[in-house]
Amino acid sequence: RCRAGYVVVDGQCTQGSVELCKGLLGANGLFDGLRSCLCEPGYMSLVSGSCALGSDDDCRNVRGTFSVFDGVSNCTCAGGYALSPSGFCVSDTHAAATSTTPFQTGVNSEIKPKVSGFAAMKALRALFDRLDLNQDAVLSAR
Repeated sequence: RCRAGYVVVDGQCTQGSVELCKGLLGANGLFDGLRSCLCEPGYMSLVSGSCALGSDDDCRNVRGTFSVFDGVSNCTCAGGYALSPSGFCVSDTHAAATSTTPFQTGVNSEIKPKVSGFAAMKALRALFDRLDLNQDAVLSAR
């Protein structure tokens, strides 16, 4: 792990910058100011390592039919679906029967955040707001 202000590039710590992250992720890459390159809001990281405009179609290609783009930078499971151990969105009842992580079930269950630092706090707040909409939610951001 690199110290603050640096990111890992080819196994070595390199000083982070917007220019470096754009070189790694494409025109929509950003440096979070701490240790990570990430995609601008509205874009998602593809398997190829580049940023592309986020879409439900791209999420479905990765997580299956019941995956949707959250509008920020992540694929989530649609309401009534949860992430299964296999990495695909399945019905909540199926996920509950095959998983020991009930916190992943519910409305728009977060799959894999691609943010860190201040952006992670904003993403976490958005997750709590979504949990507040779910009557089964246990957590609150207030």
